[in-house]
Amino acid sequence: IAGAPGDSTAILSGALQRPGLRGAAPVTDPVAVEIASAAGVGACVDLQIGGRFTPGLQPLPVRATVLHLGDGQFEISGPVLGGERSSLGRTATILIDGRLTVLLTSEPGLTHTPAAFTSQGIDPRRQDFVVAKSSSHFHANFAGIGTTLEVATPGLSHFTKGFSPWRHARFWPEHEFGEPDIRAHVFIGREATIQS
Repeated sequence: IAGAPGDSTAILSGALQRPGLRGAAPVTDPVAVEIASAAGVGACVDLQIGGRFTPGLQPLPVRATVLHLGDGQFEISGPVLGGERSSLGRTATILIDGRLTVLLTSEPGLTHTPAAFTSQGIDPRRQDFVVAKSSSHFHANFAGIGTTLEVATPGLSHFTKGFSPWRHARFWPEHEFGEPDIRAHVFIGREATIQS
């Protein structure tokens, strides 16, 4: 989910359809964090998570148990940016269906390191999958924990033609254009020649 707001629940929705699959995923949703925080650790809550920022996404209704509440502060582990401090804003860790752990964050910080999860009470090594909010840094930081994959999910970090209703802009490949008139200008000394 790269540089997007991180409010997608596409992978989480898919995992809910696979009984027995255990996983952990971050979802940026300050409203859900507040509700879970007010309920407290151990409470069972009905939430609508994600889909609050990205046009075209919808919140996912879930019933979950609040496992952990935190300030979202952690120190990055791994070779990429290791030792630097990072923040996810206030967090709430919830468990859905006894198997899917969601790290609700109030800010769209990166989760490109196992420390983002362990600092909030989630052990990545006990999961079948972990969703990292990062475009590439996660490969090195999660090495040795599992096989890293890049998944193209609907949202702002991966272009999907027709996903967003562009009303005031026209651009390729969302819109078709005629053949562009592209010519190269080659400068030799002070003279410019045009090559087509």
